[in-house]
Amino acid sequence: ISKLQHEQAEEIIKHKDFDVNVTRPFYNHTVSLLELLANHTRDNVELIEYLLKQPGIEVKDDVVIELIAKNNQNLLRLFKKYKKIPKHLKKLI
Repeated sequence: ISKLQHEQAEEIIKHKDFDVNVTRPFYNHTVSLLELLANHTRDNVELIEYLLKQPGIEVKDDVVIELIAKNNQNLLRLFKKYKKIPKHLKKLI
């Protein structure tokens, strides 16, 4: 994404009334903002970290499984740092 788009996304995400668990339909399931950002890591690490810091953020198993499958160590470290890796998936890391 462009720098302007990144700045706009950051402004929206950091708004006090923004729902960090917002989702959108994608084929036969829903995708969270965290999942979308994690799948497009480049330039989104700050936004991902901001979301992970939020106490009410919901992390689906699929997001962590995808990170493990892609061996995305940078994001896995962030997920570990904020204790967002489900117990039953910790052994896979």
